[in-house]
Amino acid sequence: HLLISYEPNGMSPKRDDVVALESFARRPFDQVNNSSGGDSGRSNNNNNTNTSSNFGNVISPILPTLSPFLVIDMKGSYLLLEYATSRTVTSVDRLGNIKSSRWERTHRVRIHRNSVFVIERRTLLDVAGNIARLPGDIVLSTTVGQEIAEASAPVVAGALELM
Repeated sequence: HLLISYEPNGMSPKRDDVVALESFARRPFDQVNNSSGGDSGRSNNNNNTNTSSNFGNVISPILPTLSPFLVIDMKGSYLLLEYATSRTVTSVDRLGNIKSSRWERTHRVRIHRNSVFVIERRTLLDVAGNIARLPGDIVLSTTVGQEIAEASAPVVAGALELM
């Protein structure tokens, strides 16, 4: 079952919630006022490749824009968020052997509450439901489980109509 509820101002983030950046916070545009130059944000320098005709200079993002963040702490209207980054480094030594290594790091950042929205709230009931559904998910992920689900679908649908 899926329950969807609408809250006009969004849920207020709490500790251990998973949040994401609002759409305006995902676009890190330069806030320089280009109206005095009269050229609508266009650069006169042809060597500048990081220029947008509508928004001026584009700044590369510091935070991963589509990553989920975990709320660690709240102080006033600011949230301490944690996110993970991973990187794979591939190198070739003198003998021609290819070596690949991967590392993961967690980072923390403090962001204003208005810059994020809650995408997942982890409560005890949610964790218990996930654990209860795990064996069924494992069985249904196999080909045999999918065949059984397809074969029993009409019977299950009929039983649900009788209830």
